Amino acid sequence: MKMKTKDLVVAALLTSLSILIPNIFPTIPLGPFTATFASHLPTIISMFISPVVALATSVGSLLGFAIKCASMPWVITRSAMHIPFAMLGVFMLRKNCNIYLTGVVTMIVHAFLEIVAVLPFLSVMPMTPKTLAVFGMHISLDWATVIYVGTLIHHTIDFTIALAILPALRKAGYIQKKGE
Repeated sequence: MKMKTKDLVVAALLTSLSILIPNIFPTIPLGPFTATFASHLPTIISMFISPVVALATSVGSLLGFAIKCASMPWVITRSAMHIPFAMLGVFMLRKNCNIYLTGVVTMIVHAFLEIVAVLPFLSVMPMTPKTLAVFGMHISLDWATVIYVGTLIHHTIDFTIALAILPALRKAGYIQKKGE
């Protein structure tokens, strides 16, 4: 698969943003959940460009969080979930799925994967009165809910920002409309 020079440059720029955003923007920590403003934005934008750009950008996100959160392996593991949600988004958009449906599906998958990624870490966190038995482990239902709902909200905000930016990227020729 031959990559266009423009796509390579865009991949480099979005990957750079994916590395910088976690290290520059403030992070809101809440137990095993953290929210960093616009951290999904480069990955979501990359879904509209190509699979290679999406993969590079989401791996860059993983690297950015690995640099910032080296002492918090659950955050690094969660950031690795940007890779499958980005690849799912690219697949859906390539199959001409509705943009909003793509946003909803990637949001739900993203939130679910972040809980799965954090399961090993949740099992050793302090118990709360409400617990959930998952794969033989007693997991704090409260933390799982915080991660799921927090990711749903965070993904929705970043996807909405991406939708606002898409027309400018289309006008500049970085993203093609369906059928072009």
